[in-house]
Amino acid sequence: MTKKLTIAAPIIGAVGIGILWAAIGLFITVGSLVSSTGIDNLTGEYGTNIAVGTVLQVLGVAPAFVAGTVATERNCGAKVAA
Repeated sequence: MTKKLTIAAPIIGAVGIGILWAAIGLFITVGSLVSSTGIDNLTGEYGTNIAVGTVLQVLGVAPAFVAGTVATERNCGAKVAA
């Protein structure tokens, strides 16, 4: 019996990675905003260095959330060879 190769595994893997990145981005963004110091960190209440670090974190995480969401949407509609 020969094995039939399909593209199902790469597509399922790509969807999983997209969901993972979207979940991580959402988790970190929401977590920082609902924490007791999240907004204060962004506004500079605890110093300029903390504000800059928080802004850099948000700038890194927000694109991960968007890219993960877009990748998941694009890969969910892909055709899989049977």
